[in-house]
Amino acid sequence: MPVGLVMLADHLERHGLAAGVLNLSVELLENPRFNVERFIERCGPGVLAFPLHWHSQLKDALACLARLKRRFPQKTTVAGGFSASLFFRDILALPGAPDFIIRGDAEKPLLALCRSLLRGVPGLARVPNLAWRRQDGTVEATPQSYVATGRDLSGLSYANLDLILNKENVMKYSDEQEAPLRRRPGERPPDCGKVFYVAGRGCANECSFCGGASGTQALANGRRGAIYKPAGTVVKDLRLLLAAGVRKVHFAFDPLPRAGYYPDLFSRLRRAGLRFKATFEAFGLPTERFLRAYAEALPGSRVIVSPESGSERVRRLNRCDFYKNPDLLSRLALMKSLGLEHTVCFSVGLPFETRRDFLATLRLAGKVKKLCPKGEVFMSPIQLEPFSPLYRTPQKYGASLDWTSLKDFLEQKPRTLGYSAGLMGEREVWGKAALFNRAMR
Repeated sequence: MPVGLVMLADHLERHGLAAGVLNLSVELLENPRFNVERFIERCGPGVLAFPLHWHSQLKDALACLARLKRRFPQKTTVAGGFSASLFFRDILALPGAPDFIIRGDAEKPLLALCRSLLRGVPGLARVPNLAWRRQDGTVEATPQSYVATGRDLSGLSYANLDLILNKENVMKYSDEQEAPLRRRPGERPPDCGKVFYVAGRGCANECSFCGGASGTQALANGRRGAIYKPAGTVVKDLRLLLAAGVRKVHFAFDPLPRAGYYPDLFSRLRRAGLRFKATFEAFGLPTERFLRAYAEALPGSRVIVSPESGSERVRRLNRCDFYKNPDLLSRLALMKSLGLEHTVCFSVGLPFETRRDFLATLRLAGKVKKLCPKGEVFMSPIQLEPFSPLYRTPQKYGASLDWTSLKDFLEQKPRTLGYSAGLMGEREVWGKAALFNRAMR
């Protein structure tokens, strides 16, 4: 579930509109007989909003949207998110398409749209970032004039978890990731109480494989560079989340790894006396200053680092925030001395990667395991992301694309990449990932 949904619902509530969030996939995992149509009949919302964010969820989300649109033709349907923003014209051309799509940052456009619908006066031309299909089939779009600033983010909150209508089940499965898919219906997971927290928006980098790269952000959200939520408002959010029963926080925003934002935030958390277990998803190599501040504020927490390849050549050609293997090992040793846990994520099948580079990855991973035997090390191939640098300029990366349209992303099959680069085909890539993960157990 995209973390921004709670924030959007809270923004509507603060402006006098009743709103709630239902995580349908979690509800179906807990109760396969759950009937979303009956649930909507009981709640009686006038607007049904759907996140079309990750491309892997598009097919199911669009099918659910079309089904509910047929069942409740009188209700307004609206969609948003990265994939919706990037493919808005194609999505609006589909049978059972949403009535509206909000492109990019959605809090002010969604509020303006709902107010317009409540008044019964369309006024759609005055709603920023909005797209819809006319009766003649043409797509109308207003200028993408709303791009949130840091000041806008200061007035938004991720902390109102009571707006999640199936909060108990969402929190129960919150740390499971793919584990629920392996559970039998009705089998209960451990109570987790984890939330993801995104302390900003945007990115300044253009890593080859990233669907949130700077150029992609410009296309989807009209944003260049990155902005942060003011640290004081993050502390306020986290205080409220802990009071609501949250025990783990996953920080998933790090576009400027050498900036001082997070050391300052961690110092504020320590001074405020807020303690919890955290996972920090580092987009680059964390600085020593960052690690010491993190360990002091949130002892025993985890850092996720993704060098992608053991080959420095491949890393340099695909990542913007480049670092060398000795630097990675040095930071992992520092994490160990500070009592921090770590996860090191590798990939395979990247542009310019050869079989020899894969052997270099195995060697580096072996050194990581020798240095920190209890640390997590794993490998996962990276699928093609819509409008990533690899998608936009495949020739720059010596790649050929299998997925070039919305239709291709909707029809993707398991264990496919959507592109080919280098000497390894899809089957070999997935086989090497399985081999690597067996070796790291």
